[in-house]
Amino acid sequence: MTFITGYFGMNFHAFASIDHSESYFWTIAVPVVIVVASWLMKDVWWRYIVKSVQRRGILKARKRRGEREKERVRSRRKAE
Repeated sequence: MTFITGYFGMNFHAFASIDHSESYFWTIAVPVVIVVASWLMKDVWWRYIVKSVQRRGILKARKRRGEREKERVRSRRKAE
């Protein structure tokens, strides 16, 4: 009889997992969700990092170019 009830999922024997509450599930589920979501979004994160570094380089180049242009204007005014 035990084989038949175990086969159909009617196991009424006590086991340790029943003693845990719902908080036990969430303490395991939340870190797993964070890790899996981060792993699935790795391409998005990588694109964001690359884009930020490129944007910073472009802004620095524009700033240097603007400073050079100001120097040229100043030197032209002095020459006149």
